[in-house]
Amino acid sequence: MTDTGRAASMQAAALPRHYIDDSTIPEWGTADDGGRVRIDADAELPGFYAAWKSQACKHDKQFTGKTINAGGVAVFKRYCVHCGIATTQHLPHRTIANTNIQPIDTDKREKLIDQYVRSRRAALDNIANDAANRQQPYRRDLYASYLTSPEWLRLRSSVMQRCGGLCEGCRQGSADDVHHLTYRNIGNEFLFQLVGLCRACHTRWHEESGLTITDNEASE
Repeated sequence: MTDTGRAASMQAAALPRHYIDDSTIPEWGTADDGGRVRIDADAELPGFYAAWKSQACKHDKQFTGKTINAGGVAVFKRYCVHCGIATTQHLPHRTIANTNIQPIDTDKREKLIDQYVRSRRAALDNIANDAANRQQPYRRDLYASYLTSPEWLRLRSSVMQRCGGLCEGCRQGSADDVHHLTYRNIGNEFLFQLVGLCRACHTRWHEESGLTITDNEASE
């Protein structure tokens, strides 16, 4: 049996949240063609993100559950029916008199939590990916244009001079590409945000990051 009684309402001001609900606004999204796009300039993103934040579980249905700790002692907490999170610390036994108590099935609770976290993450990813599709044409054209600019050629030359033409990933192959460690300062990069890489190391970096090298990146 669940309840929304006085004990639950007294805790409403300080209810715990799943870690996924504290995720910050996305900086990157994946467009439909698989390309990763920086999305911080998307005008619609803040509104969609705010709506996503507001949809975090409110724990409006809770129950008192019982588990047995390693010492064989019964432990009582309040749990959310919808997302599985424990909404309290241990409850003193004297406070649960005349309370309907349910034993906690750990496996079922973990599945409930995993389902909640996955659905929240998927919703946030969808918001980011939609923003990526909105931003991609502008970003790709802007980036491609930048890679032909005198400013980029000067930076690229400085990176190659610093690494002596050798890959800064393995120091064995020749530095064929100049890789951005971050795109935060695109157009006004610090040199330490750029590294010279051989194609093998560049490919490995992107593969381990779950990304692919775009035509623009390969021509950096």
